Amino acid sequence: MGKDTAVEVLFIVEKRRNIPALIRLINNLDQKAVYTVSDLKSVYDGPEYISKKSFWNMRRTK
Repeated sequence: MGKDTAVEVLFIVEKRRNIPALIRLINNLDQKAVYTVSDLKSVYDGPEYISKKSFWNMRRTK
């Protein structure tokens, strides 16, 4: 998989409490799908810090 054929990657940001339902949906759609679950955290990187609330508002407008 991926060596000789194209692979599609879907990046989803979802709340931890919704992960079990999302995994069930993935399994219903494609039994061979591969997924991973990771935490997303804010990091302060100097004076141009963007608050979590501002980040999510910017994400919704695009």
